[in-house]
Amino acid sequence: MTQTALDPAFIAALEQSWCYETCWDGCKPDYDGTNPALGQCFVSTLIAWAIRGYQDEIVPSLVYEPQAPTHKPAWHFYLEQTGPAAQKTAIDLTRRQFAAGSRIEECREGHPDHNRMVYHSVFEAREGASLAHRLGVLLSRLRENGFDAGLHPPDILSRLAKIFSYAKALPAPPPAGPSL
Repeated sequence: MTQTALDPAFIAALEQSWCYETCWDGCKPDYDGTNPALGQCFVSTLIAWAIRGYQDEIVPSLVYEPQAPTHKPAWHFYLEQTGPAAQKTAIDLTRRQFAAGSRIEECREGHPDHNRMVYHSVFEAREGASLAHRLGVLLSRLRENGFDAGLHPPDILSRLAKIFSYAKALPAPPPAGPSL
């Protein structure tokens, strides 16, 4: 989980910029500032991806924390530097939001949860609007904290939509009840 692929000034400004407003809505009930990385993974990953020239792979994953029920893993996103398989390196700026001993399961294309995670996080209307807002706030806070990446949310989100354009809404499961 290297961060050396990124400018230390960016990392410092990013960590100062995390706040309740940049936190993913699903984590906001638990966000009190004591775990500043909580709920910051996707917006942080997207900004790092853009800063690095959109050259890396965004990796959706499931995180199984030691004390959490195994049927309810947390969703998590991080970058992987592209290159030969032996040289691939994770860039995970928010891994510390999870408890020690947590297990990460990558959800790359083909994984049963991949499409659902990508579609919900990128294309679902409410989540998409929240992501655009959080991204804008985080970029603004980065500038206030001395790091102007020169990035704009629509540009990042447009590229994101292109790389995950294959993700589709899945049909709702059939209602529970007796079979006919």
